Amino acid sequence: MQPPPVQAGFDAPTAPDDATAPYDFSIDLNGDGVPDQLAAALDELNALAAQQADNPVLAAQYTDAMTRFAKRLPYAPETRARQQALWAVHERLMAAEETDAAVAIMAEMDVLRAEIALDPNFAIADRVLRQRFLNGLAEKDVVAVEETQLSVDAVVVPEGTTTDWQVFLPSLGKGGNDLQPVEPEEPCASQTSAANFGLLQRGDLLFRSVPNSFVNFYYAIKFSHMGVYNGDVVGGQPQVYESNIADATNGVPGGVNLLPITFWQFEGYCISLMRENTPHTQADVVDALDWAQERYGTDGRTRYNINFLLKEDDRCREDLTRCALYCSQLVWQIFNRLDEDVDSNDADYHNWLVGQYPDTEPEVVLDFAVRTVAPDEVARSAALRPLSEGTNPPR
Repeated sequence: MQPPPVQAGFDAPTAPDDATAPYDFSIDLNGDGVPDQLAAALDELNALAAQQADNPVLAAQYTDAMTRFAKRLPYAPETRARQQALWAVHERLMAAEETDAAVAIMAEMDVLRAEIALDPNFAIADRVLRQRFLNGLAEKDVVAVEETQLSVDAVVVPEGTTTDWQVFLPSLGKGGNDLQPVEPEEPCASQTSAANFGLLQRGDLLFRSVPNSFVNFYYAIKFSHMGVYNGDVVGGQPQVYESNIADATNGVPGGVNLLPITFWQFEGYCISLMRENTPHTQADVVDALDWAQERYGTDGRTRYNINFLLKEDDRCREDLTRCALYCSQLVWQIFNRLDEDVDSNDADYHNWLVGQYPDTEPEVVLDFAVRTVAPDEVARSAALRPLSEGTNPPR
């Protein structure tokens, strides 16, 4: 029997932790807003995740711990039923072949996610799982750099471009229903200033987050789009190398293109800038960027990849007309050229995904996580260090 939904932070007498019973989210003895049993389970999962490589015994223990974790999440039966339905729709998304079909499927997923978010215990778990991932991002050291010549003021939004331009997939809860999902925290809530675009040099990475919306990559905790700073000035604007879903309304071409940096500087966008943090030099990164631009083009000839599972499926090897890459997959391919895997497969990201689909076998969910490369996972890579982060101010 599941306990009634409760709010995190409510202190209650501690009790023995039955290894099969649903977690009791009412127990928060240190008052940090995180249920004690949930915190302990996540600590165990992360410790096993860090040790399991090349160790079949620990790998089996990790799988067992993840299975117990998924089963013990105190979601209502209706919530679990919706999560099973959500996974079924997710499988349709991974099989979609056309962008319009994928966007329609995501709208279906948004309705289910909004319904799931109404479960108080799911809301607690989801908040904790997201925050642990964000805490890991916040712990990364900032690169010490000097400002360069590019300034935010020097970048002008082209006339006729709407400042609400966004390469949006459907927003959470905007699928035609009247549900009110839990509002996420502002992605740059801890920042007091805008990201400093003046620090960028060729080969640096840009990450974008827009509150309560999914841009390009559907499974986003914080960052749902990314690109590589190219630096070449076209029409008075420095360019960013990126892959997008086509947006005819705002004149955004689909696929892999060079686009003006103005599309990253609209009011309210949370932007994070990062730089390579490995023994490779900037020249190495630039060589890899040049290789990618020659291979995949800069004019949309490489289409946007709507199947996130195809991280390693570089179909350009067989036929250039079959090339397809999503935004973070493009970046992953560039760094692969340097023998650098920027897919961190972050344990906190994996925990969050399992929390979304607790009744799907954890091995299946984790296989999906490993076969995709989310912008969030790239952001957690040890190969990258932050330069600057913040929310774009009004222009």
